[in-house]
Amino acid sequence: MNIGKSDALIVPNGNSSVWRYMDLDKFTRLIQDRSLYFCNAKRLSDQYEVTIPDSTVQVWRKQLTGQGYSPEEVELEISIRLNGWQYGSMKDLTLINCWSISPHESYALWKIYLGNKPEGVAIRSTVGRLRTALRKGKDPHPETLYMGQVRYRNHLKSDELSRFSIVTTKKTFYKFEEELRLFILNYPLSEGGSIPPYDFTSGRNVNIDLEHLIQRVYVSPFAADVVRKQVENLLTSARLPLEVIRDSEIRDK
Repeated sequence: MNIGKSDALIVPNGNSSVWRYMDLDKFTRLIQDRSLYFCNAKRLSDQYEVTIPDSTVQVWRKQLTGQGYSPEEVELEISIRLNGWQYGSMKDLTLINCWSISPHESYALWKIYLGNKPEGVAIRSTVGRLRTALRKGKDPHPETLYMGQVRYRNHLKSDELSRFSIVTTKKTFYKFEEELRLFILNYPLSEGGSIPPYDFTSGRNVNIDLEHLIQRVYVSPFAADVVRKQVENLLTSARLPLEVIRDSEIRDK
């Protein structure tokens, strides 16, 4: 996969540690398929994801009213901006994979991403290893993939609006996630896009090089002892060294 660049994106230092928390089923699929899943943004639970902030729309409304537009004209102009190429987020054409930037594991993220399942793992990698793993994954459908640190804010100025800034902006109450976002941008046919060889309405798997991706595998602090053996078997089947396994430093059973 080609890693694209944009001045609108913040990319952490290559040595920055990143984490991905998942239940045992998802970890099994990752190991067996040797791929990362990129979800269509419309399937994300947060309805504010990859949308223009309401506060930005309110600023437009105030500006247009001050310029003498009638209420009907104001709403029409806003609709044009929201649906047009210049301001549109193209949410349904955006695929996303999420990591957390942190030097340490997170109790909160264990709870959130495992839900009611105690069996799970957290993969620890670095920004540099993640980039290399994607490049060396030899995906059969290579595309340009972008990487950017999420900025937590409730407003975007009109001159800041771009597809990159919209994808990497989240509400401030998600700041604890400290998210690093990987994403793929598809485009409508009318804008020079093409039909990809996969169903982008649900998402896609992107091949990765597991040896470069995985620096450490932490077993969930809530998991039974047998889970570690399951993780060992999965790593052995993938010919990955068992030395990467670590027990969580959290003690909460």
